[in-house]
Amino acid sequence: IALASFGERNEGYFDPWALLQAMRKGAIARGVTFVDKSVTGLNRSPDGAIHSINLLDGSELSVGCVVNAAGAFGGKLVSLCGPDVTPLPVVPRKRCMFLFNTGAEVASDGVTPRPTDCTPLTISPSGVYFRSEGSRGRFVCGVSPKAEDDPDCDLESLDHVDHDLFEDVIWPALAERAPALEAIKVESSWAGFYEYNTLDQNGVVGWHPDVPNMLVACGFSGHGLQQAPGVGRAVTELITCGGFKTIDLS
Repeated sequence: IALASFGERNEGYFDPWALLQAMRKGAIARGVTFVDKSVTGLNRSPDGAIHSINLLDGSELSVGCVVNAAGAFGGKLVSLCGPDVTPLPVVPRKRCMFLFNTGAEVASDGVTPRPTDCTPLTISPSGVYFRSEGSRGRFVCGVSPKAEDDPDCDLESLDHVDHDLFEDVIWPALAERAPALEAIKVESSWAGFYEYNTLDQNGVVGWHPDVPNMLVACGFSGHGLQQAPGVGRAVTELITCGGFKTIDLS
């Protein structure tokens, strides 16, 4: 390693689900109505704008503006506009995370201690990452698969957690970085969707060029929750003010 960094202040991690629920409850308190139904169709006017959307239960809702914050399915939502619309390069990929425990206080050499219970997010050159999760020697870890092993996925593919990825890639990297992690036990694992911008792995924020009332805000490729508050404000300003005011994302 030629260079590394460590932040002493204003660093840390947060509970994604807790933050999501806090923002959701805040929106409801301000009058937002959540409709828990999938979108199956987008109906457009001659000028290309969307005038209504079809839902899975057969209902149809009139709309003035559509914000495409569909995450991993942002590209699919754009495709519902028809073949004449420029596609959005955002697809669903699968990512797996593992929670493991190490009971040993030190490595087999009897000297090297295990990482502490306040271990920050640590990313090795291989891309394998880990950090502490609570106390009592628990950690979470993961890694992005190689490009050739990273196809687009669907909901059914999430039923299978790639434990070979842990055995063959993650565990050896953990043991190399922190020798006390050579003997660990996986306690739980999880597979979920990852919104992947195939162009440059960055978020897309702005009006769709072919659909004048569709505002795109997706494709953040693993950075979405960190950027969501700022992007939410920017999207609000585009709709209500006609341009960026607080944060210039142009």
